[in-house]
Amino acid sequence: MKQLYTLVFLFSFTIAFSQSNYVAENFDYTAAQVLTDNGWTAHSGGTTNPVSVSDGGLTWTGYIGSGVGNAALVTNTGQDVNKRFGADISSGTVYASFLMKVNAKTSLGYFFHLGYYSNTTTPV
Repeated sequence: MKQLYTLVFLFSFTIAFSQSNYVAENFDYTAAQVLTDNGWTAHSGGTTNPVSVSDGGLTWTGYIGSGVGNAALVTNTGQDVNKRFGADISSGTVYASFLMKVNAKTSLGYFFHLGYYSNTTTPV
């Protein structure tokens, strides 16, 4: 599931095909709100440790998304959420970028992935 440490990340997707931005997420929501209240869909983990908004974005000199918006707080194991691209992508290259803050190192896990939907509502 997710790593045992807290991850705070700010990310945006950029798609090279037609140089369009299909998803940009700056987490411009009220701190402590869960992402599922803001257009994200939970796909596993139920409501255990829901992914929430953390006040204040991350910064990195020279990064275009530095200091923009807030951040998402991912803790331990629990809820997994996803957000669909604004349009279906059937060809081309997908690029993703984000800032991440790791507070502690523990065992293996994941916190980010790209995938596809097997139908209109279910990610694979």
